[in-house]
Amino acid sequence: MAAPRPLLPLFPLPGVVFFPETLLPLHIFEPRYRALVADLLELPPEQRLVGITLLVDDEEEGVRLRRVASPGTAGRLVRVDPLPDGRYDIVLRGAFRIALGEEVAGRPYRQVHADPLFETAAGTAPAADLRAGLLADLLALERAGAADLPVASETALSLAGGGRFSELVNRLPAGLVQPAERGQRLLSHDLPARTGEVAAIVASRRRLLASLAPFRHLAADPHSN
Repeated sequence: MAAPRPLLPLFPLPGVVFFPETLLPLHIFEPRYRALVADLLELPPEQRLVGITLLVDDEEEGVRLRRVASPGTAGRLVRVDPLPDGRYDIVLRGAFRIALGEEVAGRPYRQVHADPLFETAAGTAPAADLRAGLLADLLALERAGAADLPVASETALSLAGGGRFSELVNRLPAGLVQPAERGQRLLSHDLPARTGEVAAIVASRRRLLASLAPFRHLAADPHSN
């Protein structure tokens, strides 16, 4: 007999793609999500998981629809600050990706059966040249003055050298990937494919800045406009 699929509370968010090994701060004010946090706090710390998913606008036969994108990410509640009026400030840490199954009624918030999508140990380490190229491109972007890098070069080198390269890969889309639907496509890929795509995005950004470098002085000169 198959084991029952885990049941997770679900928190869909517009414009937010949550990756494993990243942090997500949230301000909880809606009554249904206050109830969700209160229920999580009744559980042992290791069981305080909530599914974060992208809420996508669709249109079908002229009718606007909102759907929950799959996969999502199970986030573990790692910090909670109760506020005097019943609201919460919380922080989630991405634990693992999840494939969404059927929803289950019974609580004021949505619940869903979810299958964990753990990254396999075999084949997840990126090739040495891919790792070196990504780090070199990040350093070049920082030297070129890129303002939207979510990870500073010092942190990137520390993560890569400390055996946490997957965390670096998962943190980079936060500042480099728009719109959210593109981030969702990244999340749908396993870690090796995600690493390659993130490296390609960073390399493309470096090439773009390099192509604009000869014109940077014109932007700083008000008489050139």
